[in-house]
Amino acid sequence: MARADKAAAVADIAEQFKASTATVITEYRGLTVAHLAELRRSLGQSVTYAVAKNTLVKRAASEAGVDGLDELFVGPTAIAFISGEPVDAAKAIKTFAKDHKALVIKGGYMDGHPLTVGEVERIADLESREVLLAKLAGAMKGNLSKAPGCSTPRRRRWPGWRPRCRRRRPPRLRPRRPARLRRKHRLTPPNNPNIPTTTESGRTHTHGKTVHRRAARRLQGHDPAGALGLR
Repeated sequence: MARADKAAAVADIAEQFKASTATVITEYRGLTVAHLAELRRSLGQSVTYAVAKNTLVKRAASEAGVDGLDELFVGPTAIAFISGEPVDAAKAIKTFAKDHKALVIKGGYMDGHPLTVGEVERIADLESREVLLAKLAGAMKGNLSKAPGCSTPRRRRWPGWRPRCRRRRPPRLRPRRPARLRRKHRLTPPNNPNIPTTTESGRTHTHGKTVHRRAARRLQGHDPAGALGLR
């Protein structure tokens, strides 16, 4: 490879180191071209899986400020430059390594720190960002549903707001009238006309005397002198 081509390759690898959110370094000894193509398809468009010479990768990592990876650049090296979600890419690489023993994970780099093989596998065991957001949304929804009355006092302060169902008032109970006022008719006078009788108005009189007075008034209208016994 010419010197100009090597310089261009180093610059390209260094740029990929800078633009990546994480990188996973693997050894692909024993994998065929078809296997590498299958691995690239499983990683998706957010991951660039490139085979590079160790000398060029070391220079590119040094120019990009990536330290602590020189001991990993031994043997056939292929690097997965991840520009998307690191968890998804780590899951895909780990799954492919289980099915194809020729693929060996050496380590990685993320957030300015080198990663060991165990750390890469732990990242692969994490849940994806979408799953975590879905769980967070479900937890928030559940907490809100447990407090349905939180907004009720504020709603009651809105102008013009009225509850749909009003509480019915209990019927008013009228006071019980005394027994003497509940009588609808005057008491039937007794057989003896001289016994006083109590009417609904509470007055007491003698039934016989009342009858005589009424008869006298009727007779006075026609013959007053006869009514008085003068004739």
